[in-house]
Amino acid sequence: MASGASLRIASAYDDNRLIGLAYVTFTKNVPAPFLILEDIVVDRNQRGSGYGQQMVDWIFNEALKEGIKRAFLESGKENHDAHHFFERNGFHQVSIVMMADLTGA
Repeated sequence: MASGASLRIASAYDDNRLIGLAYVTFTKNVPAPFLILEDIVVDRNQRGSGYGQQMVDWIFNEALKEGIKRAFLESGKENHDAHHFFERNGFHQVSIVMMADLTGA
């Protein structure tokens, strides 16, 4: 984790039942403070119910209060439903992430 970065966890509940989690890294002591939405997961049976949107809205509002100016995330290239959700929340592609398998498998 970068110097000055802090990992935050956001959670969503429905009647004391955990239905969503998000892991977010805030990096503030850089010229353009940013967050990385490391992961966001909503219970499969609750998707489309607005919980993911509420979590993203809350994360963005908290980030703005702390001076965060940008948000980044990485998503699997075939995760089209998530891509549409992220695009509706202002995300757009700015890079390509590539991987090399070092195990030779």
